[in-house]
Amino acid sequence: MRKVSQWLAILFVTAVTGSAMAAATVETVKVKDQSLLASFSDNSNGACGAGTISSSVDVQWNSSLIKSDGTTMIQSAILVSVNYVNLCTGDELTMSGFIGGANGSVATDLASGHVDAVVPVMTMPDPDTGSFVSGTVKLSLNFTATGSATTIRNRSHSRDGGVITISNFTTSSRPAVATGTCTATLPLIGGPTTVDLLGGQQSFSAQIGKDANGNLTIITNAH
Repeated sequence: MRKVSQWLAILFVTAVTGSAMAAATVETVKVKDQSLLASFSDNSNGACGAGTISSSVDVQWNSSLIKSDGTTMIQSAILVSVNYVNLCTGDELTMSGFIGGANGSVATDLASGHVDAVVPVMTMPDPDTGSFVSGTVKLSLNFTATGSATTIRNRSHSRDGGVITISNFTTSSRPAVATGTCTATLPLIGGPTTVDLLGGQQSFSAQIGKDANGNLTIITNAH
């Protein structure tokens, strides 16, 4: 249901454009986004002492529902960054990667979320040779909100010649904690090895979010 402010804005536009509305072109675009973000860090004991293995993981998942003049499109993607250091073996890797179509969900009230994916990752290409190494990260994470939502709203309308635009924007987010599993098959010095990147640790920061952006553009015959 439209809010009163939206109806007033549309009535205002109609009054300003007058008879030109009969020849107007009206374009509508609505975008709804959901997001899950989490950062993890783990220090473990290796064969040569305490705290000799460390890993960190950053995860960002987004899903967008786009409606443009009656056409609907849904797309999602996940970005994963990994840093792994083993002082015992001399391994040190920084890798990242992303895939589209990642499976995830966010509760309407932002109380919870879930994402799972298998993501190919790689190091930055060597600037001299262009060579790189690659691996795979498999994750399954559950998000639980730990605080209340912060919401920002903005509604506006503008006119530039014969183009009138009415915009609505809302963004909400809740702090959260993420738990689950995240393993990686990494190209270590001793050969491809599967490692546990979380070590049973929960995230040290996480967020569940959503936003909505809508634009109604009216193109009239300017006289």
